[in-house]
Amino acid sequence: MRRSVQIHKYLSKWKETSLNALRIAYENPYLPTIGVSIIWIAGMVVTALVTFPNHYNFRTYGYDLGYVAGMLENLSRGKYLARVYYSNEIVPHISYAVYILGLPFYWLGGVWGILAYQWIGIGLGAWGVYAYSRQKIGSLAWLSMLHYWGMWGIYGALAFDVHPDVVGVCFVPLDILRLGK
Repeated sequence: MRRSVQIHKYLSKWKETSLNALRIAYENPYLPTIGVSIIWIAGMVVTALVTFPNHYNFRTYGYDLGYVAGMLENLSRGKYLARVYYSNEIVPHISYAVYILGLPFYWLGGVWGILAYQWIGIGLGAWGVYAYSRQKIGSLAWLSMLHYWGMWGIYGALAFDVHPDVVGVCFVPLDILRLGK
């Protein structure tokens, strides 16, 4: 009997101490930023583990990657309307903004730079979704970032090849946020 009373006192003291620690942590103004940063870093690590080993182990299709590399090579030489593969192809003039933003990555790392550009663009899209959600719903905005990293389309795009359209779509939340201010 005496032993169970001591255990009960210990557990109630531990419970009170734990609740105080949680209360202090909850009142920390930096906790949401730390939590969102951890979610973002985890998402970036997982997507890096999808995109870079897939390319290194020749598990990417390569057609779109070759096309984007050829397009960036043409842009870096000043050939803005040049075709990459064949003479009848339609030049993707809609994606020029995405291609021009990718030029420094191509100059620095070649094909690996293009993959890094796509990876970083998807990471910036996560911050854009979070920032927009923070304006609209407040403290539960971290759920939107968690949902963003849980979308299968991102992993499908990263596992298959390079897609400048996916990078462009990831910049849309940042544009909406900028235009909304």
